[in-house]
Amino acid sequence: AEKRSAWMALAYQVGPDAWKGSNPDIEIPQEEKNEYYVNHSCDGNAWYQNDDTLVAMRDIAEGEEIAYDYALTESDPSWMLADCCLCGRSACRG
Repeated sequence: AEKRSAWMALAYQVGPDAWKGSNPDIEIPQEEKNEYYVNHSCDGNAWYQNDDTLVAMRDIAEGEEIAYDYALTESDPSWMLADCCLCGRSACRG
C-alpha cells in the first residue's frame, strides 16, 4: 500500500480508471523518473498530447520550470491538489 501511495503521488490520469507513471515495482531513483521533473501550475507551459508525450504549449525559457495543470489530467471534476496550490500564477486556483 505504501509503494502504491508513493506511485500515485507522481502518476497522472490518462483515463477514467487508468494512470501512467514509473512502474512502482521497479526501484528507480526519484531523480531518474521523468515525472520528477514536471511540476504543477494552474497556468502550465506544457500539456500531455497523449498518454506518454508531454509537449510545450509555448516557448519555455532555459532554466524555466516545466509545469502542467494537474487538474487537466484528472477525470473527477471535484479533484483538488492534496495541498493548497502555491504556483503563484494569476490564474491560480489555490
